[in-house]
Amino acid sequence: MGYDVIADKDLPEGMLVCEYVGDVVSYRKVIEKNYEEVYNDSLFELSVGRNADETLYIRPSKFTNMGRFINGVNVQTGKNKINVASVRMMCKGKPGVFLYTTRKIKKG
Repeated sequence: MGYDVIADKDLPEGMLVCEYVGDVVSYRKVIEKNYEEVYNDSLFELSVGRNADETLYIRPSKFTNMGRFINGVNVQTGKNKINVASVRMMCKGKPGVFLYTTRKIKKG
């Protein structure tokens, strides 16, 4: 069992839903056995580098928001239904990932 994010109002296509937040860490930190919490099912690849130190992930361990629980599965039918996509960009000099609607989403 997991969590779902359900719209509490109708959302238009192209609407910013939220930023995917968490610590920005290198792939090397993700795979280190002594890094606080070894297992995390919500890693978001931020950028691919030439090695484990340059490849970056967003790891929502210490802080997070609803972005961690957004997925593309219709909970009623169980079928994949792409409702939200991501865009990577710099915000105030820091890398970020923002989630936006790819089509109109009805309340519920």
